[in-house]
Amino acid sequence: MLIDIHCHNDEHQQIIQVQQQHQMKSTISSTSNAEYERNRQVANAQQKLSYGVHPWQARQETIDTDLLASVSVIGEIGLDTT
Repeated sequence: MLIDIHCHNDEHQQIIQVQQQHQMKSTISSTSNAEYERNRQVANAQQKLSYGVHPWQARQETIDTDLLASVSVIGEIGLDTT
């Protein structure tokens, strides 16, 4: 079984499509409200969606607190770099 715990979808949904073809479980990261909505429209039950705004984009992106409270996974908190 393959599990991808952190990936970002591209504008062509290629990553999501490959994961679905191979029945791969995954967590798909969304760093904006628009990205979350795009991912929500194509993800299946094996693909959990995370939402969070990376600190590098925090000044440009408004955090949707209702969305943040509703997701099961919060991501993109910026711990992967210094």
